[in-house]
Amino acid sequence: MHPLVIHFALWLDFYSRSSDLELFDEVFDLYLIHQQGWEGAAEHISQPARIAWKSMCATSEGKEKGGRWCKRAIWGNALPAFKRTWKSVDNVTSEAFVGM
Repeated sequence: MHPLVIHFALWLDFYSRSSDLELFDEVFDLYLIHQQGWEGAAEHISQPARIAWKSMCATSEGKEKGGRWCKRAIWGNALPAFKRTWKSVDNVTSEAFVGM
């Protein structure tokens, strides 16, 4: 089976079991989940004022891989114009990242 099909099936399983479905009720949230993982997306949405890379470090994968990985997960997915505005990954809040 194609990995994308497996990924989508796992996502559907998570989504159907979620107790907070309105958390992911917008189409752009699907991309956020794809990009940041379901834990990362949940951290960004539930803690909008937190620095975005710290939200990634609050996930199980972020705890395992460390701060450098967390920063790359944000800055590596930021658009060039966004980077020019925010100047540094250390300035980007989860709210700003999700709003990008």
